[in-house]
Amino acid sequence: MGLKNMKNVDFKQFFVQKGEKVGLWICVGVMALLVVLMIKDVVAGPSAGANAEKLATLSKNGKQKIDTASPDPNLGNLDPQIKEAASPIQVPQGLFAFSPYRQFFDAGATEDRKWRLPTVLAADDFRTDFLYANVPSLIHIKKGDDFLVGVRASSDTQRTSNENKKEMESRKKKTRRTIQLQQLQLQLQQMQGMQGGMGGPRMGGMGGMGGPGGAGPNPMMGGGGPGGPGRGGPMMGGGMNPMAGMMQSMRGAGMQDRMSMFGQGTSAMTGDQNLKIDFVPEDQIGNHELAEEIVPYRMVIVTGAFPYKLELEQFKSALRFKSVEDMLASNDVKGGAEFAGLSVQRREARPGEALDKKEWHDLPVEAAMKAIMILAIEPDKSEQDQKLESYRIIPEHNRTVMRRPKLDDRLHKDEKFARYPEELPESIQESLKTMEEATKGKAPTLQKKKSRFDAKEYNAYGDDESGTDPNELSGNQPKAELRNEQETTRPEKILVRFYDTTVQPGMVYQYRVAVRMANPCYKSDQAVSKNITHDKEIRGAWAELPNPVRIPDELMFYAVDEKRSEGGFTYNDKLPVQIHHWLERVQVDPNNRSPSATPYAGDWAILERDWIRRGEFIGGVKEVEVPIWWPTLKKYLFAVNADDIGRKRAPGVRFTRSKGAPVDFNTQALLVDFEGGKRNYQVGAAKVLDEGPIEALVLTQDGKLLVHSSKTDTENKERADRYKEWKDTQEKVKSEADNKGGGRPATGGFEGLIGGPGKKQ
Repeated sequence: MGLKNMKNVDFKQFFVQKGEKVGLWICVGVMALLVVLMIKDVVAGPSAGANAEKLATLSKNGKQKIDTASPDPNLGNLDPQIKEAASPIQVPQGLFAFSPYRQFFDAGATEDRKWRLPTVLAADDFRTDFLYANVPSLIHIKKGDDFLVGVRASSDTQRTSNENKKEMESRKKKTRRTIQLQQLQLQLQQMQGMQGGMGGPRMGGMGGMGGPGGAGPNPMMGGGGPGGPGRGGPMMGGGMNPMAGMMQSMRGAGMQDRMSMFGQGTSAMTGDQNLKIDFVPEDQIGNHELAEEIVPYRMVIVTGAFPYKLELEQFKSALRFKSVEDMLASNDVKGGAEFAGLSVQRREARPGEALDKKEWHDLPVEAAMKAIMILAIEPDKSEQDQKLESYRIIPEHNRTVMRRPKLDDRLHKDEKFARYPEELPESIQESLKTMEEATKGKAPTLQKKKSRFDAKEYNAYGDDESGTDPNELSGNQPKAELRNEQETTRPEKILVRFYDTTVQPGMVYQYRVAVRMANPCYKSDQAVSKNITHDKEIRGAWAELPNPVRIPDELMFYAVDEKRSEGGFTYNDKLPVQIHHWLERVQVDPNNRSPSATPYAGDWAILERDWIRRGEFIGGVKEVEVPIWWPTLKKYLFAVNADDIGRKRAPGVRFTRSKGAPVDFNTQALLVDFEGGKRNYQVGAAKVLDEGPIEALVLTQDGKLLVHSSKTDTENKERADRYKEWKDTQEKVKSEADNKGGGRPATGGFEGLIGGPGKKQ
């Protein structure tokens, strides 16, 4: 009956109506069973203490068995057949006559001898230096599509120096400079087209002479901002990117402006109407003497070290050679492990800005230095560089160390201004010391191999300028062998050096550099893949300089009175200040900003003492003595004010100067208050003169309050050294212009030219 009743049950309907309850009760039953089993295990199982005791007993018993165990005495009883097989036997004579004549396995049959791309390592151990570099350079202008060079013309057409003839002969061995300049300008135009937006924000130029400059990055600077036409450097104008600045400098001013600038006042002062600068094509110089101007640059020098020995190992492994010697001696590796140049990137920020948030931009350091070297009168040839070259720390086919122009040595008394810094990275000093010890002071023989590069493309490094095969040596020099004992002595590290001449005052810069090398797989059939044979160069990883470079401010004031011993003044209501301003150019006419009125200066102008009252701005346009190079006279003389040049004088009356050159010393800083200094007090019937240190409260252009102390500023060594050098330079220039012998000057003489403003001759 039960089964029959079950057949009548509609299970589907049942589970639809009762399924949730049935499932719930089944779960409750299973849970109850599990709880009962768990309680049973807990109650019936051993305690934790019993388990711990049992484990301790087992551990103790195991240790005792290990301590008392001994090896089986039967282990030493070997089978006699095993002993016989292990004992040495005498090989019958002549057995090896039946050995195979070759190895069963050829170790080189499966060896991969295909060339790979070597890894170019990164440079390290960097240091940076900054200097103002005054470079004697050719004078040039652009007329139409041609560049013309300046020659020094005078009434004596036979005045030609032997040095000029020698220089012209040396320049015939290669393309003329004017043609190089045209080619470089085309390259820069192409680069600018590809990187039009490069460079980021730049400093504006300085304001005009007649009014205050725009906002600069530093409160002590009068420059920057949109105040007036920029007085950008020869390699970079205000607001330009580096390549645009280089092209601007290479164009030069118009012929009329340049002739006016370089002949400013010369005929009026000398009586020689023909003493001037003429501009002619370079192939028409003839017997004329090349004229030169002194071009100032703000120059950052970056030096570093490159792991040369480790790089040779990289090349050896990638090209599957057994040794570095074999690789360098192989004719398959053209040029050896040859360098191709340096790639440099830079990012910049104003003071107070986060430098790490700025973008990196390519910096055309090779093109910039090439432009400078094309116009430079001669390259620098320091003894240190020659020594580094002899020990191969500046390698053959040098493209890691940029050559540099010779600095002017005629303005300052101190020779340090005519030399580049000679400090080297520590690892380079160690490499040089190791090389000297290893070779016993004798420079190693150079392994000569012809470069795979066209020298004309890489002359920023001064390598292979003649374009001849380096194996073809002239004179008594012996031809170097490819393999000799000395060639195994190589420097651990070699020098890396480049220059940035596009920096601006007050800015902060950071650099990173990558070394480029010649691709040994270029157009080679030994490469593992054709994909690595297309590029002529391979570039290494970027090496970032750890420390940023801040370019010094060029307009600064100090609460200093260098004339305080003169008496006749007090500090009751006026503060004496001294202002220093580095001038790239000097604008001799405040109303004329054309190139003819702004010759290069490249030196500090110092306003020795200016009196400032409370509530007045510190500085302004003042007339001071500024030495400039006169190409017509081949000497430094003080710049002549436009008013003196235009002043009429009677025939036969010699030229005199009544004014200095106007210089904008406006610091855009406001004197709020000061105390101290010399003061007069009335004590009863007596007058007391008291003197103490001065403390001045100054409001800067960006709204900051600064305190200047006369004691701190007077003891400032940098200021004191700069002031002393300025005084020495002023005396040097003045002594060269003054008439030391007395008497009336001869025709064309310059005696009494610099008598000082207001001095009657």
